[in-house]
Amino acid sequence: MPVLRCLSFIIFLCYLPNQAKSQGIYSDFGQNRVQYSPFHWTAYRSETADLLYHDSQLRYAVEFADRTITEQLPKVEKLLGYKTSNRPQFMIYGSWSDYKQNNVGYVNPQWHSGGITFIPAEALPIYHDGNFAAFKTQITRGICDFLIREMIYGGTLQDRFERLKSPALPFWFTEGLSVIISEGWGAEQETDLRDGFATGTFDNFNLLSRDNQSLMGRSIWKFIIDQHGKDVI
Repeated sequence: MPVLRCLSFIIFLCYLPNQAKSQGIYSDFGQNRVQYSPFHWTAYRSETADLLYHDSQLRYAVEFADRTITEQLPKVEKLLGYKTSNRPQFMIYGSWSDYKQNNVGYVNPQWHSGGITFIPAEALPIYHDGNFAAFKTQITRGICDFLIREMIYGGTLQDRFERLKSPALPFWFTEGLSVIISEGWGAEQETDLRDGFATGTFDNFNLLSRDNQSLMGRSIWKFIIDQHGKDVI
C-alpha cells in the first residue's frame, strides 16, 4: 500500500504541470504520419490472437508471432496478476520503413483479395526484418502494452468510453512498466541513466524526450521491483 501511495503521488506531480500535454497509452502520438504506399492486409486468426499482415512472404513471421504470443501471454499475465478475456491484435510489417508509415489509431479499412479487412484502432504495430530475437522482444512488449492498457482502462466497450473521462497516465509510467517487463534492465540502460544525470539531461522531467521518459520510467520500476519484488506490480 505505501508503494501504491508513492506511485500515485509521483503520477500526480508529473501530470499536474503538464496536463494539457500529457500522452498516455491511448494518445494520438504520431497522428501526422502519412502512409505513402498502400498495404493490402490479410487476416490470420488463431486461438490466441488476431494478426494482420500485408505480404504473403510474412506468413512465416505470422506463424512465429502466433507461437510467441501463445508462449508469452500466460507468462506476462502471471507476472501482472491479471488474465485477459480478450485477444491481442497485431499488425505485422515486413520492414522498419513500412512500419514507420503505419497509421494505427484511424478508422482505416483496407482491401485485400478476400474483401475488406477493418484495421482495429488498437492493433499493435510490429515489424519483422529477419531478426527473430528482436521480433520476439517486440511481440512480448506488445503483449505487455495490451495487458497494461486493459488493466488500467478496462476491456469492455463501456470501460473504453469511461476512460475518455479520465486523465491519461503519463507516458513514462506505462512505457516504463511495459519495457521493464519485456526487456528488463542491463548495462546499456545503466550507462545511459548515469550519462543522463551527469549531463543534466534529466534536470527537467517534463521536457524529456520520449526515449528518455521511457528510460526514466524503466529505472523507477526497476527500483520498485528491486526494493519490493515483482509482486508489487
